[in-house]
Amino acid sequence: MLRLYVTAGDGGPLEPADDGRVYALWEEMRFPTSGDIARGLRIGICRAPVSGALGGWKTGNYWSHVQALAEARHQGLDENLLFNPGGALVSAAMANVFLWMDGAWQTPALESGARDGVLRAWVAGQVKVVESIIQPEDLAGVEACVLTNSRLGVMPVTEIDGRPLEGRGKAQDLASAYCDDVFTH
Repeated sequence: MLRLYVTAGDGGPLEPADDGRVYALWEEMRFPTSGDIARGLRIGICRAPVSGALGGWKTGNYWSHVQALAEARHQGLDENLLFNPGGALVSAAMANVFLWMDGAWQTPALESGARDGVLRAWVAGQVKVVESIIQPEDLAGVEACVLTNSRLGVMPVTEIDGRPLEGRGKAQDLASAYCDDVFTH
């Protein structure tokens, strides 16, 4: 995986950004196998609110997200869902989230702090997606869920906060469509 970081360059925060720099980092990675996708992810809920310093922009500042992921792993889970100080769902610690509820795929609205990523756009181009303000109590109505990022692709979720999801077929269909699109083109 190639990660590109663009900086404003040297100088103080109020100085002109006329000497920017680009850093390229190469990381080896393993894409999830078909067995990983079939097994899916178990996710929890991070109880501490997360405040994005830059309101959903993709940045290198993921400290609160790393803490939430560490909390999930400490609890034997794969990921945690994050909520902003107003109580609205933002994302998972390291992924965007799509929830099948009320007969539609829903994802957190950008104004709640969600990151506007490439995989988020891919899902929205494949199925009808409604951007919503999603509260913790709304999770009781979730039938299916996928997490998306460049390392996972589209990964089905098998349970949220200990509750098994009954609509895994919808999540598996979306994950299969992604694999077909990426690996056959």
